Amino acid sequence: FNLLKFPDRQQALEKIRDLTCLSDILPTGYHGAVTAGVGPGSTVYVAGAGPVGLAAAASAQLLGAAAIIVGDVNPARIAHAKAVGFETVDLSQDASLGEQVAQILGVPEVDSAIDAVGFEARGHGHEGAKHEAPATVLNSLMEITRAAGKIGIPGLYVTDDPGGVDSAAKSGSLSLRLGLGWAKSHNFMTGQTPVMQYNRAL
Repeated sequence: FNLLKFPDRQQALEKIRDLTCLSDILPTGYHGAVTAGVGPGSTVYVAGAGPVGLAAAASAQLLGAAAIIVGDVNPARIAHAKAVGFETVDLSQDASLGEQVAQILGVPEVDSAIDAVGFEARGHGHEGAKHEAPATVLNSLMEITRAAGKIGIPGLYVTDDPGGVDSAAKSGSLSLRLGLGWAKSHNFMTGQTPVMQYNRAL
């Protein structure tokens, strides 16, 4: 479901630069946007301004989102996201994510949220951003996603992490506020990207 085989090797090699977009990063970001329910007029928050996050933000544009906000703790990545036209929030600041979203949208929530960070997430705020906090992204997305909204999770989560910050993280367990997601009737989608589902459209 995620391996594309091209019938003509020579033709594929001639177009390899174009085809590389279909190989991993773009479909992963696109999958995050699709599973987050992004559509015309949506307001979208993307956690992570790395390659997958920017692919998710670009995909949200393709799907018709009205407002796309990208958040990160890395100043260079934030600057790049801003330079290519996305609204940005700096998660190393002490203002909460909801407060920063409200400064842009006028309300502290979005229709759709995408986790393009995964298990190596850092905390929020001046001090929090200095330390790994694997559940931070998912918990913050539940806080800012509107009731009945969707959260796409292309960010990688693992079954075990020997370098995890605590015993729970080492076994792939996270302290999630799942009760909040339940109370807000959120829809979560995660897992490997089914590239073949998207390759023709992309």
